[in-house]
Amino acid sequence: MADRLARRQLLHPDSCPLYDQEEESIQHLLTTCVLAREFWYRIFSILGLQDRVPTAAELSFADWWRKAIKKLHKEQKKGLNSVIILGALILWKHRNGCFFYGAQPEMVVLMVLSLESIVS
Repeated sequence: MADRLARRQLLHPDSCPLYDQEEESIQHLLTTCVLAREFWYRIFSILGLQDRVPTAAELSFADWWRKAIKKLHKEQKKGLNSVIILGALILWKHRNGCFFYGAQPEMVVLMVLSLESIVS
């Protein structure tokens, strides 16, 4: 993401706007960022699927997603697919809020957004 913005000579972060530990990439934002992994852990714990949380060594978001839904029944896969799509969107929107509007990365905000989205 940052590299695409840089190529267009647009404002971009040098490192992850959520946790400022690594260079920003979509892979990092969605699976390997410490904040993202904690977010997934909390969401998946609610579902009793904490063993499917991404690790810091995940190769790609898509590979992790495939592993997360593997061996689930058809209806469970549909539900978990929806949770993963929604979670990725929430992480993306939170990242944009932190970068573009100066918001602080907060787990509470992520959890409130996810719970509001699920209930709506």
